[in-house]
Amino acid sequence: AEIGEVFVPYVTVRTAGKVRSVAWMHIKGTKKLQLLIGTNNNLIDVYEIPQRSKTKSEAAPEYSRTLSVELSAHRNDVRALALSSDDRMLASASSGGLKIWNVKTQNCLRTLECGYALCCAFLPGDKIVVVGTKDGDIELYDIAASTLL
Repeated sequence: AEIGEVFVPYVTVRTAGKVRSVAWMHIKGTKKLQLLIGTNNNLIDVYEIPQRSKTKSEAAPEYSRTLSVELSAHRNDVRALALSSDDRMLASASSGGLKIWNVKTQNCLRTLECGYALCCAFLPGDKIVVVGTKDGDIELYDIAASTLL
């Protein structure tokens, strides 16, 4: 199948900076999704995106920016975002730094040195974050111990 047959445009979200990373978050108990976007000006914008309705509509869905947080703790562009399985923690990775955030309070829980991050993810159990680097390395971090494994 061609790519146009698999993916269908749904909504275009305009941001204030260049998009460097994205992550989806489902709001439990609702049919709403939140899109977290990391930009080159060290902001994480949170957009609420309504899910597609069962009826066909030609109108584009209305999205809204619900939160904008400046990640002044990072010295470089945030290159990767990842949410824990329970949506309680957010990992943000840049060139040289991995930070673990409490989503609810927006406080930084951990700061760890890492390579030039291109991607990151929480492993099942949300105790370890894996970071893929520009050098081709895969780095595993124990969140509780704040150590590279």
